[in-house]
Amino acid sequence: MKVHEDAVKQTVCYLVGTVDKGLIFRPQEEIVLEAIADADFAGLWNVEDPEDPTSVKLRTGYLICLGNVPFVWKSKLQTLIAVSTMEAEYVSLSMCMRELIPLRRVLKELQGVLKFKSSVSSTACTLFKDNQGAVT
Repeated sequence: MKVHEDAVKQTVCYLVGTVDKGLIFRPQEEIVLEAIADADFAGLWNVEDPEDPTSVKLRTGYLICLGNVPFVWKSKLQTLIAVSTMEAEYVSLSMCMRELIPLRRVLKELQGVLKFKSSVSSTACTLFKDNQGAVT
């Protein structure tokens, strides 16, 4: 229980110290959910030991914006080794969609309660990708 007590104290101290911080959503006609995903094939190549097979792991990243405000972002060195740039890009798309789909469901539920306009309920979210091979 001491661990939980310490975690609660740390969280409360953080919240008290950041009262004036936060995400600001400006009123708009409609709240749009958009995402951008990208990958860096062999993201550690030539940074570490060139003979080390882990130096060819890929780095994936994505950014999810809600109403033009960055809402979720992540950059991660993957545990797998991709054999092509298309595979690396596909992994980044998959990671992004794992975050985007549940977020879309939560927004749909909130829209029913808070009665705001959103493209989330009627259309698909926009996901930007810079690799045509991974999209088709």
